[in-house]
Amino acid sequence: MEGKTMTDVKIDEPRNKDTETVRVIVVTTMDDFMACNAVRSAAFLARGEPYFEEFDGNDLVSTTHLLAKCGKAPIGTMRVRILNAGAGGIAAWERLAILPNAGRHGTKALLGLARTARAYSEFKGVGSVVGAVENPKLLKFWQKHGFELMNVPPAVYNNVEYRQIRLNLRDPQTEPAESDDYDLVEALNGSVEYLDFDRYLSQHTGW
Repeated sequence: MEGKTMTDVKIDEPRNKDTETVRVIVVTTMDDFMACNAVRSAAFLARGEPYFEEFDGNDLVSTTHLLAKCGKAPIGTMRVRILNAGAGGIAAWERLAILPNAGRHGTKALLGLARTARAYSEFKGVGSVVGAVENPKLLKFWQKHGFELMNVPPAVYNNVEYRQIRLNLRDPQTEPAESDDYDLVEALNGSVEYLDFDRYLSQHTGW
């Protein structure tokens, strides 16, 4: 990507007076960072989720935040956290949140955040993205976006089993063997949050 910068991705809707463009940007200012926190608070703290679960101290640790806007209004956010900065490093896409009143723009924000997270991860040289999912329909959704099941047992969180998934961004010729999944999970040692994708889609798609 020589000569290019990773700034934003625009998701354009059909042009008419009742629609606005949903745009996803890489956060570079405190104002936009605070907007991310406001979206997360509105989406999850209002439902009674613990503050220290949502704001876990990792927002400024090897982390880049993405912000989805409808016009000028922030409606969604997600963070990309680099877990391993070695060759072909590992990233986690975490803290996905969409405003409850985002309506039809919420789905566009979700798709835009996922697409921007992938583009940014590739731009930074990330080799693998990790996460997990509980709902079989959601598993199919993420598989359509390139994720594959890892060859490891499900993760358990609050007595719920989550299937661990990985998105491989490396050249297919260098793709690791299935047995390497165990080494990956061991190296992460609990660093990954598993609920982010699953909880948004469960609440906003009726699945």
